[in-house]
Amino acid sequence: MHRNIKKIAMMLPYFKRVSSNIEQMQIMIQKQEKELHQYRAGNNGKMQTKLINNFEQYDEFIDNYRTDNMRMEELDYLRHHQLNVHAFYRNFGSYPPNYDPFSDEYRTWEISFFEFLSGKPYCHTSEGFDVTRKIDGSELKFDINVNQTFTHEQRINRMREHIDLMDIMKPGYGVRILELGSGWGHLAEFLARFGCHLTCVDASKDFIKYADNRLKTQGFDAKFICGSFFDIDNFNETYDIVVFEHSFHHCNDPVRLMNLLYEKTNPKCKIYFVGEEIVEHFDRPWGVVRYDGETLLQIRLRGWSEFGFRNDFFEELIKRAGFKLITNTRGHNNLQIIVIERQ
Repeated sequence: MHRNIKKIAMMLPYFKRVSSNIEQMQIMIQKQEKELHQYRAGNNGKMQTKLINNFEQYDEFIDNYRTDNMRMEELDYLRHHQLNVHAFYRNFGSYPPNYDPFSDEYRTWEISFFEFLSGKPYCHTSEGFDVTRKIDGSELKFDINVNQTFTHEQRINRMREHIDLMDIMKPGYGVRILELGSGWGHLAEFLARFGCHLTCVDASKDFIKYADNRLKTQGFDAKFICGSFFDIDNFNETYDIVVFEHSFHHCNDPVRLMNLLYEKTNPKCKIYFVGEEIVEHFDRPWGVVRYDGETLLQIRLRGWSEFGFRNDFFEELIKRAGFKLITNTRGHNNLQIIVIERQ
C-alpha cells in the first residue's frame, strides 16, 4: 500500500507536466484556429486571394508583413496576396511587347518593369543579404546565425534535398565545382565533404564571410568570392560541375550567362538547376512573371530580382548556348532538379 502511494507521489510531477503541456497545446490550437478563421473568407471556407491593385496596397502589404508577428501563418499571408498585373501594366504605361525573348529589347523591358515594381534601379549588389541594411531610412540588423535563422525542420529538409541532389550528382574527389549563389554555405559544406574543389560566388559579403568561416572551421578548403554571376568571366579556371540552388532566378541576363558558362566549363560539364522557377505556365518567356505575395515581398522590400523562366524558353536557351537537357526530376518536398550537359 505504502509502495503504491510512493509510486503515485513520484509520478505526480510527470502528470502535472503532461497536464501543463496539454493545456499549452490547447491554447496554441485555439490561437491557430482563430487566426486561421481570420484568413479564411468566401464560400466553403476557401482562402481569399487578395489582389494588389496599386502601390498604396503594395506598400500596405509590405508594412503589414513587417509589423505583424506571423510566424507559422507567414507563408499563408504571402501566398494569398497576388499582384493585379494588368493594373500595374496600365500604371507602368506599357504592356509586355512582342519582342524576341533573346533580344536586348525584351530584357530592357523586363528590367524596367522590375525597377517600376521595386521602386529602385536594378543592381546586382541588391541581391545580397547584409547583416545591417537600411530600409526606408531605418537601420535593421539581421542575425547571421544559421541555427537561429532556420528551424530544426527546415535544416533537416534542406539536408534531405541535398542528399537527393548528391544521389543524382555523385560528385567525385577533386572535381572542380562552381556554385553560383552559395548563400549560407549549406550545399558547399555537403560538397566539401566529398573532397570537391569548390569555387563559390554570392552577392552578399556577409554570406560569403559566414560560409567561408563555416567551412574553414571544419578544415575544408574552398574559394569564396563576393560578386556577380558575370564575374566568372574574369576567372582563369574551368569547371566540371556548375550548381544553381535557388539562385538562377536572380540572373537578369540568362542569355549572356549561359553563353559565358559554356566558355567556363569543361567538355561534358553538367549544370544543376535546383529549386528554380522553370515551369510551363508563365504568361511570357521569362522575366517578372511571378505575381504571388512571396515574390512581391522580395522585389519591393529587398530589391531582389525574382524572375521566372518558361520551359520552352529555357530549352531553347540551353540549346543555343551549346547544352542539352539530361534530367528533369523531383526530389524531397517535390523539389525540381534540372540537369543539363555540354554537347
